[in-house]
Amino acid sequence: MRRLATGEITWEEFAKVTKKGLIPKERPEVPVASAEAIPLAGARDELAARLSGDTAVGLEEAWRVFVECARQPVAAAPPLYVENDMCLFQWGAYDWGEGQHFECDFTRQFVLHDTDGDYDHMEQLSLALLFDADDSDLAKLGSGDLWSGDDLEKWVQEVEKLDAFRIGSTKAPRGHRVQQSEV
Repeated sequence: MRRLATGEITWEEFAKVTKKGLIPKERPEVPVASAEAIPLAGARDELAARLSGDTAVGLEEAWRVFVECARQPVAAAPPLYVENDMCLFQWGAYDWGEGQHFECDFTRQFVLHDTDGDYDHMEQLSLALLFDADDSDLAKLGSGDLWSGDDLEKWVQEVEKLDAFRIGSTKAPRGHRVQQSEV
């Protein structure tokens, strides 16, 4: 740059000196989906079908069903593949347009990449249990969350020790919601 700035070389000479050939990007090995993997596009329906049709699904039943689904592999539609698969437990008092309620939410997040290994998008599959907002035991819990990281089984044990999980297990939810969306 100094030589270019002082006029010792021209732009053409500078380009020849500094130009490097493109380094080809190594493509990642795209994982092959296992035979028991459920299609990502059908993950919401799979989770909803495993819940009883009754709107009075309790936290422990919802948790059991969610964990069963979280243990099952999921496959994205080619040319995409699931690069990262993590779970989240979150709780707190919210109003998402349905009125104020206390919510315990189990979410599975999928990070999708293309065959070049580039990020494409994320999707989340959520099972939320809705409780009365005026329940004083739940109100005392405030809000919080706990991510699984790569160790699903350790996360399961950690969630079951949380006050939000233990207290929520003793309460009757007024309903539940299953959603899947791109984030």
